[in-house]
Amino acid sequence: MYRFSGRSGHSPNYVAPWELERTEGRWYHIDDITNESPVEFPVDFTIDELPQFGEEFKYKNECIEVPYALTPPQAFDSRNPAIFPHAIKTPLRELQKALGNLFSVPPDGRLPLAFETNELRFRAGTHDEDLILYLREVYNILEKLKQKDTCFFVRDLNIMLDGAYCEYSAVGEVGELEQTPHYWRMVKPALEHERNGFYVRPSQIALESMPACDAETHKREVWEKERDRWKERSQPNKLALKFGPKNLMSPRRWYRFICLKGLSSIVPPSTTVKDASKIWGCLFYNGDRERLPKNRRALIPDTFERHLSNRKIWTSVNPFVSSWRAFHLSWYQLFPNEDKSKLESSYWKWGHLHGNAGKSLQQRTVTVLYLPYCNYLNYDNPHDVSFTHPKWQREGTEFWTILLLAPPSNRDWKWDGIPLSLAILEIIRQGLEEAANSWDEIFLDFSARMEGHYPILDPARHDDLLRDDDNFSRSREYFWLMNSLDTFKVEIQDSLDEWKYFWEARETLLRACRSREPRDYYKPITVDQVRERVDDQKQRLQDRHDQFKEMRDQIHSLRESLFNASSVIESRTSTRLGQNVQLLTYVSIFYLPLGFCVALWSINETYSKSMLGLLAVLVSGGTYFVVANLKTLTYSAADLYKPFREKTISSMRGHKDWNWQDRGQKFNKFQFRRRETVPSEWYILWFPVFEILRKLWLSILKILRMVWFVLLKVSPRGLYKAIRNRQRDKVVTAQETA
Repeated sequence: MYRFSGRSGHSPNYVAPWELERTEGRWYHIDDITNESPVEFPVDFTIDELPQFGEEFKYKNECIEVPYALTPPQAFDSRNPAIFPHAIKTPLRELQKALGNLFSVPPDGRLPLAFETNELRFRAGTHDEDLILYLREVYNILEKLKQKDTCFFVRDLNIMLDGAYCEYSAVGEVGELEQTPHYWRMVKPALEHERNGFYVRPSQIALESMPACDAETHKREVWEKERDRWKERSQPNKLALKFGPKNLMSPRRWYRFICLKGLSSIVPPSTTVKDASKIWGCLFYNGDRERLPKNRRALIPDTFERHLSNRKIWTSVNPFVSSWRAFHLSWYQLFPNEDKSKLESSYWKWGHLHGNAGKSLQQRTVTVLYLPYCNYLNYDNPHDVSFTHPKWQREGTEFWTILLLAPPSNRDWKWDGIPLSLAILEIIRQGLEEAANSWDEIFLDFSARMEGHYPILDPARHDDLLRDDDNFSRSREYFWLMNSLDTFKVEIQDSLDEWKYFWEARETLLRACRSREPRDYYKPITVDQVRERVDDQKQRLQDRHDQFKEMRDQIHSLRESLFNASSVIESRTSTRLGQNVQLLTYVSIFYLPLGFCVALWSINETYSKSMLGLLAVLVSGGTYFVVANLKTLTYSAADLYKPFREKTISSMRGHKDWNWQDRGQKFNKFQFRRRETVPSEWYILWFPVFEILRKLWLSILKILRMVWFVLLKVSPRGLYKAIRNRQRDKVVTAQETA
């Protein structure tokens, strides 16, 4: 904390007791290796000024208040130490060069960072070379981010409504550390933020065992007994402070926003997931030690893996209810070919558009990890939260840490005018907006490609849509467009489902956090109003999904029309080719018997030529007859074979051997036998011959009748019959006339 003095202004009056050690009756900071600057208490300092140092305060199993800048990390396991009070021997300029002012970031107890002061002390206590190697690695990573025009920063915000915040980054100002006392050097940037108006209430920390002391013995014996007891239990260089068995610790009363933009641009494309963890593990906790509860240790590695590999989680239930996980969005974005070098060095997949249109397409993701503070929040089942519990309603449950993994862009990711408890919704809204803007650009590009495919007012151009070139350019373009649109639809639907599941699982939590927040300044803003802003971007994505679906159906119709027309053309070409081959076959069949006979007679010259002619006629006639009646002969042979086949199969099914029975059953299965019902082509030739013969036969019969009639008239008997018949006819006619 800070004391105010009219002469000196704000000045710190707190020193972390676990960073002090006593030598020859005086207190020194652990970073004061040469013991040059003993810690002196102010002359006007009274022990009763702070409640944790008063006589009425008992240290054993009680709490002390620690200011923002000196907040220690939180222990989640009473068997493992939380604080490692080891001296940092590395020059401060090396820390400043590698980390900027990141090394003074106070731990928030929600998301551990790899460059916190306590972590640096742990590396220094293990081996000095470990800290030096780590600083080199993290320096290279932060330098790559600078070269790629990306950023990494940690921003802490207080609960006050004055908009004050403090930001830590690789380019943050540190100042002259050498002129600062040892006990404040590692936290000077954080102290400067407090002096500039960033106010945070102290955190209450419960210690496992604090030394009993009073005002008289405070200056010379505070912490001495306890540190001696630590030395007896652990190695000299492994001194550690453990929190109480019940892990009593008040929430860190500030909000934290961690933004890492452009992680994919510094991870080589061929890097495996394990190797990628060595890169982001220099900035965040990667599970190497027990710094989180067991049910949350895999949360951070899983978040980075999903961000880099865009790994999908297929589940039939709401994934935000079954486990605590990050909110993940993915989409595709267009880039000009001038940015090809940036795309090639990116971990995310990319490729050129079809037809080399001067643009490339890359997959991009936004991952947001939302970690609210709540000792009673079950991370195994986040939906199982008792918001009516009295301790849930206590102060501090609305504080959160948000980790944003975003692609390189000019977006600031701010939430001006939005309550801090609902900042996660505004970040999600901006992520959906970023995705919707990219989908709009892709839709316009695809629409421009489809403009020439609907020339309904130009019949000639419209008919050209039914034709394709020898390279199948139009077919390949349709195929690429359809596959692309199918992929786009899946990505958009995944984004819509992600928001749907997130809101269903976190609505109760967000409303509870909003109820704990001061409402004077943000009184007009409600949870439903912020959600409606998110729903506006959701509707944009839904509209694009429907438009991509409609465009896909149109392209499918064009492709089917092209395939149908191509099938007709190919069928006609194949038919014409088959007819030509058939004609060529007939011509070759005409010469085949003659060639056979001549080849046979060429073996011996003594064969007679008359026999050659006779054999040629017989062979040719037989060949031509078989070729001309091939179908008829085949069907006739099948008809002759059918009774024998059925009888044999029936006997086979009734055989004693089950193998023959099985074969008989298989033969008895339905088998489609195609048999043409069209008559033989010989009927075409037989019909004219039949008509000629029929007419000839009728003519012969007519002539025979005429001859027979003449013969009957010439004979006497025939003449008598003719006269008699004539007279009879006259009598009949006269009677009819009368």
